[in-house]
Amino acid sequence: MSIASIASGASGASGASGASGASGASGASGGESGGSMAVTGALITARDAIAGRFEVATPSPMRGNASANIKAWDPQVRAVTIEADLLSRVAFEQISDSKLDIDNNQLPGIVMYHVAESGDLGATATLQRQEMLKLIRPSMTDFAEQMKVVRNYIDLRVDRAAEIVSQLGYPTPFFANVLGIYPEKNKYTLELITVAQFFATMAAKRAKHSLACVRPDRFSSQVQPMIQTPGHGALPSGHATEAFAVATMLSRLVSSTVNSGVEDMLLRQAARIAVNRTVAGVHFPIDSIAGAMMGVVLGHYLADRATGSSKNLKSATFNAAGIGEQDFDYQKLLNFDSELKRVSAQLVDYSKENNNPVKNVVKVGSNELSVGDQDVCLPLKGLWDLALEEWA
Repeated sequence: MSIASIASGASGASGASGASGASGASGASGGESGGSMAVTGALITARDAIAGRFEVATPSPMRGNASANIKAWDPQVRAVTIEADLLSRVAFEQISDSKLDIDNNQLPGIVMYHVAESGDLGATATLQRQEMLKLIRPSMTDFAEQMKVVRNYIDLRVDRAAEIVSQLGYPTPFFANVLGIYPEKNKYTLELITVAQFFATMAAKRAKHSLACVRPDRFSSQVQPMIQTPGHGALPSGHATEAFAVATMLSRLVSSTVNSGVEDMLLRQAARIAVNRTVAGVHFPIDSIAGAMMGVVLGHYLADRATGSSKNLKSATFNAAGIGEQDFDYQKLLNFDSELKRVSAQLVDYSKENNNPVKNVVKVGSNELSVGDQDVCLPLKGLWDLALEEWA
């Protein structure tokens, strides 16, 4: 099966319109039986002919809330169940930065928390919010300065047009191509990718609402995006958030079974997807910085919620005040091995290139967030374990 066919089948790429995209992971299986009055009528008469005397045999009960149950459910049910459970441990808080914009208003911001559980399970358990992400909206002056970089990217549109159009939905085929993913072999991995994408979409959309950043075409009518400008805010970039979440999560999933260069290639793919949105004229480079930061944190968060082990999950803060014409450079955001010339999915402080008093665009927290056994999302664990078996 060609990689292109993954987009319409098992990739769940249609998940951009909702969690139903995960059902694509079942491929062309045909879905539920029936679908026409002729078949429905035939099933009725066939049953009447063969059923005989009505008998009842009590089946063995299933364990409630067991991670293994996830295999028994429909792919769409799996996706919705996982997303609901993940979001039950996530909280958002609207904040305002002390700095003022050109209209003397405080710059809005948003904080995303992991709600950790401690103590005994049940009524005596306590919940504690742990900050995962904080984003402060850049000023209108910052965005205006970024327009110089946006203009330079316009010249790449002819070269990148095929990629940009192919990535309007979830760009699953581009990651599948790196790992050699096929629907028949890796259906649970493909479902897991869709879960990661949709979780990242929801987090990014919530941040976009709080930050309310306008798009480049509002600054200049000469931008003329080559695709439809999305009907929501610019920062953080949803494509960057989703792509880096998938790249990070996949790196964790397949780390023990693929060569060491794959993680770097997945992250480079994510960066290219992010940059393509600036080429298209619908994003600023700082949108991609914010989105990539979010995506890496969310990718580790998903892996930790599936396994109960905290690994490289640290809080991160985005504040691009005074960033000027600085471009998005993913190698400055991630841990870079200068000898191997590779990056890994570990955030580092992303410094500004000028002498602005706010030194870092991205500041990484010093302590790892605590995600333990009590924080495991059991439905996600079930899907993670199934996907992991595909790489054994």
